[in-house]
This record gives sequence, structure tokens and C-alpha cells, in this order.
Amino acid sequence: MRPPVVRCALGPSAWHRVCQTGAKSPTCGCSWPWLAFVCSPVVSDQRLIKSSGSASADPLLSGRVQAQTLSPAGLFGFHVRYVVPLFQRPYVWTQEDQWDPLWEDIRALAEQLMETAADPYGGLPVPPHFLGAIVLDQQRIPAGFIAMRHVVDGQQRLTTLQLLLDAAQSVVEKHGAPMDAQALRVLVLNDAAIAQHPDQVYKVWPTDRDQDAFRAAMDDDSEVTPSLAATRIV
Repeated sequence: MRPPVVRCALGPSAWHRVCQTGAKSPTCGCSWPWLAFVCSPVVSDQRLIKSSGSASADPLLSGRVQAQTLSPAGLFGFHVRYVVPLFQRPYVWTQEDQWDPLWEDIRALAEQLMETAADPYGGLPVPPHFLGAIVLDQQRIPAGFIAMRHVVDGQQRLTTLQLLLDAAQSVVEKHGAPMDAQALRVLVLNDAAIAQHPDQVYKVWPTDRDQDAFRAAMDDDSEVTPSLAATRIV
């Protein structure tokens, strides 16, 4: 059976295939390659966090300046907001120059993970795939509130990862196991019960020029107007 065709949030022509083979991730037991991609440490973002205040118990901050290599699950797997300052440029990635190469990398990685999982002897380790550096500025937030970082560098990658994860979550919700869909949902939405504003449910929040388009791309029930359809995000 051919895998279903998935519409990514990039635009009407951005259609990609997500494989439904039932293979398990060697690291987390997930049954979808997307979840293998999300949970595996071989997909990583190297990022530097600068603290605006003292060190806290936050899982991503143990000192004043910290560099880490993290998977997408490590970036988005808790209540957090990556806010792009208003002075930053808007979202500029295109399908031809960035989306298609990124998708090919993700698909190749997922296939490697599935081949490793299917090998009765464990197979060879899958080499790391480096997505690039992200520089964040830690913001002071009262205890119990959603953690927030300002994005100094890396907003294109963070925004793209959120759009891809949201598209994958939508497909898994329709064609996969409820547990897998919920696992992906945790990576794209904060808990609305602790959000002080409806937009705080989004883990990435772009500049004001892209906010309406990003909200429409992330919300399956939102209407995409012609003006939003002309943006790079939708």
C-alpha cells in the first residue's frame, strides 16, 4: 500500500509522503517514522541559551550560558514559548531552497531508523543529523508559568519544525494510533489551561508580520484567506 499524501503547511504545492509501515523506532518504540524522527537523538539542534537572570530549575538551563545538542522532542517536549522579537525578519524559507532538501533529509533519516529497528542484530548506529545552531535568550518568568525564550538566531528552523510537526500530527491523528497523535500534539501545543493568552498555546510565536499566517497554518479550523495564502508560511 502506498503511504498517504500529506499536505504540509508551506503551501498548496507542498505535498509530501509519510510512510505507514508499522516499524518501531529503536529509541522510543514509536510506530511512525515521524515519531522516530522526533524522539531520536540523531536529529539534533545545537543551541546556545543566554540567561537574562539567575539559573533556574528549567530543564534547558543549568547555568548562565549553556550549549546543548537536542532532538526536536528536547526542544518542544515541555511547556515553552520561543518568541521571535519584532525586529527580526519575517519567515523567508521556500519549498525549493529549504523545504524540499529538509524533507529529503528527514525521509532518509526515518528510513535508516526503520531499517535499524527491523535488523534483528540492531544494525549500525544511525549517524547524527545536524540541523543548525539556535541562539536563545532566557526570559524571567514567574514559577508555574510557561517558560519563554527570545529567539536571537534560528527562527526559520524553529518555525519550520513546528509546521512540519503540526502537519505530521494531523496525519497521524487521522491514520495512526491515538497515542502517537497525542505524543506529537504535546510537541506543537502548550496546555491551554496554563496559557494567559490564547496565542500562548503555540510553542513558536513569529514576528507580527507572520502571526496571522502562522495561526492559520497551525489551526486546522482556521480559514485561510487569499492574503494569508500568499505568505511563505501558509
